[in-house]
Amino acid sequence: MRCTEENVQAATTGFHSSGVMGFVSAEGGWFPYLGSTSDGVFILNYNGLQLFSRDDQRRALVIIRKYRKRGYKLTIGQQRAHACGISKDCPATERSNQDAGCALARFATLPPGTVHYSPALMATRREVLWDLGGHGCGTHRPMRDGEIERARCEQHCYDVWCAIAQYLLDMEDDKELVSESEEEDNADTESEVEDDEESIEDEESV
Repeated sequence: MRCTEENVQAATTGFHSSGVMGFVSAEGGWFPYLGSTSDGVFILNYNGLQLFSRDDQRRALVIIRKYRKRGYKLTIGQQRAHACGISKDCPATERSNQDAGCALARFATLPPGTVHYSPALMATRREVLWDLGGHGCGTHRPMRDGEIERARCEQHCYDVWCAIAQYLLDMEDDKELVSESEEEDNADTESEVEDDEESIEDEESV
């Protein structure tokens, strides 16, 4: 993989969700959302996940399915109690690659006397700033019927983006419920078949 940005951190902070923004290099690992990721939560990134076209939405569904299968929960904003615009996991908070919310793990194999330029990895001395949307959790309002289509041309409308993202998340929730229901129905059917087979065996033995 080759990074075309000035440094790796500038590239990863534009990825689709918080859980995939960290990276490991030869020097160590850098994780800007270690808390929520450790809780199994990926916060979708308004600035990194395009949703305004059908193709974008199909790609987003692939992402949602991929990480849900691995046991992660994908959300629009931080679900835990927190201070919007202050807590490091809030999409309204402006983050820096050098702030206290970034976890940095250096490998012990670094040569003695290696110079560490900043709290961030040696890959950069330039500060990288970003956020996950610039709005507080829950500040978007649900879209009414027809509004999504009328507002689709507003490519940077946070309300529309949140409405589409929530629709896609709910769609996958419904599919999971249907899948679980089908599994239960199949299990019941298999149980009934086994009971019928046992009944037939009893009759034959008599």
